[in-house]
Amino acid sequence: MEEAKKKKTLAEHWATLKGEFKKITWLDRNTVIRQTAAVVAVAVSIGLLIALLDVVIEYALKLVL
Repeated sequence: MEEAKKKKTLAEHWATLKGEFKKITWLDRNTVIRQTAAVVAVAVSIGLLIALLDVVIEYALKLVL
C-alpha cells in the first residue's frame, strides 16, 4: 500500500513542484541589489583586513627573525 503512495508520475511531480514555487515569497529587485552589495562589501572588507594582518605579521616576523 505504501509503495503505491510513494510512486508519483513525472507529471504529478512537476505539478507539485510548480505549486511549491508559487508559495515562495520572492524579494523585490531593490532588496536583492542592496543585500548583494552588502555581502560584497563585507567580503571585500574582510579580505582587506586579512591582507593587512598578513602584512603586519610578515613585517613582525622579519623583525624578530
